[in-house]
Amino acid sequence: MLVDPQGNPITSETPVETPVDPVVEAPVEVVAEPKPEVVEPIVEPVVETPVDLGYPTEVAPEFVDLLTRFEAKGVKFDDVNLVLNDALESGDITQLNDDALSSLVGDEAAIIKLALDGVINNARTQSNQFTQQLYDAAGGEQAFKAAQAFLNEASESDQAMINAGLQSDNQALRQLAVEKMMVNFKQSPNYEQRGTQHGGNNTPEGAGVEHTTVEETNARDTYELLRAERKAGRWDGTDAGATAKVKEIRRNALAYVRAHHGPAGI
Repeated sequence: MLVDPQGNPITSETPVETPVDPVVEAPVEVVAEPKPEVVEPIVEPVVETPVDLGYPTEVAPEFVDLLTRFEAKGVKFDDVNLVLNDALESGDITQLNDDALSSLVGDEAAIIKLALDGVINNARTQSNQFTQQLYDAAGGEQAFKAAQAFLNEASESDQAMINAGLQSDNQALRQLAVEKMMVNFKQSPNYEQRGTQHGGNNTPEGAGVEHTTVEETNARDTYELLRAERKAGRWDGTDAGATAKVKEIRRNALAYVRAHHGPAGI
C-alpha cells in the first residue's frame, strides 16, 4: 500500500497535486518616445543697403578727393552741385556759401573749402595754358580774337569743324582748328583791305592784325558775348542752332564792320 509522506494511505481517489510552474511575466520593453528635434532658427546677417547718393562713377582726377569727402558725409551729389556751383562757374572761391557748406559737412567745411580752392586754381592755370596755346597757334591774341569774331564768314560745316577742334582736349586738333580758322579769316575778300586801312602791310602775315583800340574792343566783346551764350548752353556754335540772341550779336558785329570798312562790308 502506498502512503504519502504523512503516512496516509494513497488511494485512487486521493487527488494528486500537479506541480504548477510559476508564471513568469515577460518583461515589458519600455520604448522611449523620440525627443522632438529642435531646429535652431537661421538668423540672416543684416546687410544694410547702401543709399544711392547719385555720384557719377567717373570724375576728373582733381575732383576725386573733394567728392569723396562729401560722399563720406552722406551728402547727395545734387546738393554738392548746388553748394559748389557758383564758385566753380565763376572761378572765385569767395562765391562759395560757407553757411550752406557747413550745414552739409559740419567740421569738414574748412578742409573741403581748401580742396575746392585748389581745384579752382588748377582749372584757372590749365585754362590760361589752353588759351595761350590757341593764341600762339594763331600768331597772337589779337589775331586769334579777330579771326574768331568773324568766324561766321566761313561755311557752316567749317564753323562746326573749327569750333569742335577749338574745344577739343587734343592739342593737335586744337592746332589744326586754329590754323583752319586763320586760313578762312585770311581768305576773306576784304582781309587785305582791313589791313591797309588800319596800318597792315597787305601781306598774309601782317594784314588785318593791327586794329584800332575800338576795333579790338568790338572783336573782344563779340567773342565774349558769343562765348557766354555757348557756356550757358543756349547755343551749340552752329548757324542752325543760333538763337535770336546770337543772331543779334552777329548782326551788331557785322554792322560795326560795315560802318568801319565801307559799303562792301565783309
